Amino acid sequence: MKYIVILGLMIFGSPALATKCWTQSQNELVANSVGKDAFEFAIERAQFIFVGKAKNVQKTVYEQEGAEPRVLTVEAEFEVEEAIKGNVSGELVTTSDDICACKYPFEPGITYLVVAGKYKNKLQVYSCEYISPVDQSRVADARRIIGVNKARQ
Repeated sequence: MKYIVILGLMIFGSPALATKCWTQSQNELVANSVGKDAFEFAIERAQFIFVGKAKNVQKTVYEQEGAEPRVLTVEAEFEVEEAIKGNVSGELVTTSDDICACKYPFEPGITYLVVAGKYKNKLQVYSCEYISPVDQSRVADARRIIGVNKARQ
């Protein structure tokens, strides 16, 4: 079992596959198997983490009679206030048009802690459970985790 988990880490740790349909339960399972907190594990494997204010948000919603509306895509423009991990600055656009991407309901004017990855040359939002309106303790936790990892290198 240990080798299966390690193999999974190697596969999903690669940048090309790191963002494909990775769920919260997978984060928790793998994080626990290596003795880490799920949030810490998600922060370590994310390509980009930033604090930014949502400016424009465009959503595509699929509506069918008798069914709950379903968000198909979300595109959000952010004004980056702080790059915690990755080379992001100024204004950038995140998309959630990949089938596995998080369709987080960003709202204009709200500042968020955003966890993202690059997929098909687009900044895609993943790990919905770690995206939220700014909670300074989570921002501080993300900074600490990235700082500790940089110090180890």
